[in-house]
Amino acid sequence: MVHRFFSTSLTSYILFLLPLLLSQVGQIDLYISLIILGFSAILAAVISGLLTPRVYPFAPPLIGSLAAFATNHLLGAFLTISLPLYFSWQYLLAVILASLLAAVIGKTKRKPSPRVEEVGMVERLEEVELITCPSCGQQIPLGSIYCPLCGARIVEER
Repeated sequence: MVHRFFSTSLTSYILFLLPLLLSQVGQIDLYISLIILGFSAILAAVISGLLTPRVYPFAPPLIGSLAAFATNHLLGAFLTISLPLYFSWQYLLAVILASLLAAVIGKTKRKPSPRVEEVGMVERLEEVELITCPSCGQQIPLGSIYCPLCGARIVEER
């Protein structure tokens, strides 16, 4: 569960960092940056909504976008490489929409089937008929060939 959360947060970070990375490769205008940002936000939301647990699918896009914002700010402070898009209302809107979309996708995905631990072994043992092992005297399932506790062969009475 932790590795999925970490990997979706890292993926969201890289996706939200795409406008900055592509602006360094070549000059792109504000409209292209907005399109890339919208694509990145939607993709981060879908990945997070599908891969993270149902409780908090909104968190990885939020964490990734904040990390991308911090990276943009630090690069601007130290290397004078910055993109004004990260300081705009459009970026904030993309972050909010990505988090909301991820939450909606996370809530609508199918609930996983319960595991054996969730069902509980006590419930299963109550459904099985038990007999007493002639060797150790413990309760074992009816039809056992060997006692699962002591290993003695169970002799069927005919």
